[in-house]
Amino acid sequence: MQPAPHRLSSAFSCALAAFMLAAAPQAMAQGVFASGESGVAVTASLVDHEGRKVERVRANEDFRIVLSFTDALRKTPAANLKPAAWIRRVAPGSPSCANATWIARATGAISADDIPLERSYLVSVGGDDPERDRLRVVDLDHRLKSADQLSVTPLGGRAESFIVHPVLPRAFIARPDAGDVLAVDLPWGGVSRFAQGLTQPTMIAPLGGHLAVADSDGGGRVITFDAAGTQVAAYSLASDIISLVRPNNDSIAAAAKDGSAVVIAAGDATPRRLAPGSLNGPVAAGGGVIASAGPQQDVLLRWLDDLDRTVPVPVGVKIDGLFVRDDGRYLIAWSAQEPKAVIVDVARARVAGIFRTDGIVDEAAAAGSAIFLTHRTSPTVTVIDLAPLSSPDAAPVERRVRLPLPDTALLKHGRGRIAVSPETASMLTVRPGSSVAYAIAAGGGLSDAPMAALTIRGDKPRMIARFDRRMVETSTGRFETNLRLAKGGSFEVVSTTGAGGTTMCAGFFVDGPGADEPPPAALRVVGPPPAAKVPGTLALALDNWTHRPESLMIRVDDLAFGWSTRVAAKPDKDSSVVLPLTFPREGRYAVSVEAADGRIAPAVVDVKP
Repeated sequence: MQPAPHRLSSAFSCALAAFMLAAAPQAMAQGVFASGESGVAVTASLVDHEGRKVERVRANEDFRIVLSFTDALRKTPAANLKPAAWIRRVAPGSPSCANATWIARATGAISADDIPLERSYLVSVGGDDPERDRLRVVDLDHRLKSADQLSVTPLGGRAESFIVHPVLPRAFIARPDAGDVLAVDLPWGGVSRFAQGLTQPTMIAPLGGHLAVADSDGGGRVITFDAAGTQVAAYSLASDIISLVRPNNDSIAAAAKDGSAVVIAAGDATPRRLAPGSLNGPVAAGGGVIASAGPQQDVLLRWLDDLDRTVPVPVGVKIDGLFVRDDGRYLIAWSAQEPKAVIVDVARARVAGIFRTDGIVDEAAAAGSAIFLTHRTSPTVTVIDLAPLSSPDAAPVERRVRLPLPDTALLKHGRGRIAVSPETASMLTVRPGSSVAYAIAAGGGLSDAPMAALTIRGDKPRMIARFDRRMVETSTGRFETNLRLAKGGSFEVVSTTGAGGTTMCAGFFVDGPGADEPPPAALRVVGPPPAAKVPGTLALALDNWTHRPESLMIRVDDLAFGWSTRVAAKPDKDSSVVLPLTFPREGRYAVSVEAADGRIAPAVVDVKP
C-alpha cells in the first residue's frame, strides 16, 4: 500500500490528514500526509537495513524509518529542512497526533511516553567488581540530571571490547572469558546473547549492517554475523589478530601479529588478503585509507582500491600509535617513548605539523575540524584544529584543555575512553577512577577548560561511547533513522518542520507482545465516492469503535483548496454511515469526526472528475 503524498493548505488540515494506517494489522507507515503552508509534501516508509521496504515489523527487531520531503509543485526533493520526529504509541484517550504535534511545537517537549528520534545518549561500561561489568545509558538531553539514567544492564562478566553500532540501535560487548558476544538494546536496555560458541572474542567492529568479531582459535579468525546473530562467514589468519579497523563504513581490515591481513567488504564473499609483513605495528584506517607503521620511522599508506601499492611518509618518530580521520584526509602518529605527535596530510603524503604534548598520547579521536588527544600521565586533552590547513602556508592550531583531576599515570594504554559527537563537533572523555565525563569542543583559540562535565552516577566507567539517534539526511530531502521497539501494538511516527511548516503523522503496526491490544478507532471509506460536482452519497464505516452516540458531526475538508463542509449523520447498528454529499472539485479530501468521545482516525478519499 503506497498512498500518494499530498500538500495541504492550512494548519487545520493537519489534524485531518494525520490519520492512521494501523487500524489493520499491517506494519507499513508508508505514505501519508503533510500539512502547512510550506508547499512541502512528505511520505513515510519502513525499510530493513538492506534498504528494502518491509510489510511487517516485529517487536525486538531492527528497522529503519524513512521520511522523504518533496516540493509539492516542482516534484523535486525539498532542501534545507531540519524536521523534528518522534514515535508515539496510540492508546485510548491519548491526544490526537496533530494535537500532540502542536503541543510539542508550543512547549519544545514531547510526552514522556513518546520515543524521541532526536536524542543523544552516553553509554558507559564499568562496575565495582572488575569481573562483572554493567552497561549504563545516560540521556544527555535530559533536563533533570538526577534522573538522566535510562537503563542499567548487568553484563554477567568482564567486557573486553564494546561498541555502539552505527546502524543497529544496539551496543555489542565481547566477553572473552565467556566466549560470546552480547547485545544490549538502546536506549532502554535489555541484554541478549548475540553470538556464542566462540573461543576468545577480543575485538568487534561494525560491517555495514552486520557485525565482525575477531576471535582467537589457535590463530586468528574473523567471523561476520548478520543483524539477527546468524553467522555469515569466517576468515582465518595464521596468527592472532591485533588490529580490527574500518577503512570505510562497509569494510573492515583485520591485521595479525605476523603482519598478514584480510580485508572484508560487506556483501563480498571473497576477501582480499595481504601477505605476512604487510601491516606491522599499530594499524588505523578511515576514508578508504589503511595506515601502518613502516620499518624506518615512517607511516605506510595503502588505499582500498590499490592495496598492493604503499606510499611511505617519514615522520621522525618510532610509531606506537596511529589514528586516521574518518574522511581519510589526515592522520596522526605518536610514540610511546617521547611526548610528541605528528600530523600527516594523507592527500599530499607529507607531514603537516609536529607537536610536543603534555605526556605520552593515550588515545586519539576526531570531531569537526579537530583531532583530540588524551595522555597517559596527564589529565590534559590536546586539541589540534586542522581547519587552517586549507591554506597551503598555514599550520594547525593547538590548545590544551586541563581536566580538574589529579595527575595519575595510567598503567596501560587505554581504549574506549573517548566518545565524539560529529553533530556538535565535540568529544566526551573519562579518566580511569573518575565518574565524570568531560566535554571538550573542537576548534582552536577557545577556552582551556572543559565546556561541560557530566557525572555518571553508579559505576566508574572503563569505556564510553555515544548513541545518537538522529534523523540523518542521507540525500536531499530524505531523512532516515534506526529503530527497535520492545513492544507490539499501534504506533505513529510524527514529524514536523516547525510552525507554518509541514506536519506529518503516519501509523504503523508492530507484531509482538502488546499487539493484542485493541487497535484505535478509524473511519474507513467502503464505497466509491461520487464524482466531482455530482450529487451522491459517501459510504463510511467506523472500525474498532465502542461508543454508540445517536448522531455524529462529520467534517469534510478539501486538502488542496481549503473548502470544507459539515454533515450531520446517524450511525447504523453496524457502525456504518452514509453521507449525502457533493464534492465541489476533483482532488483529495479528508473526512473526520468532530468532537468524538475518544479519538477516531480520519479517512482520506480521492475524488475524480
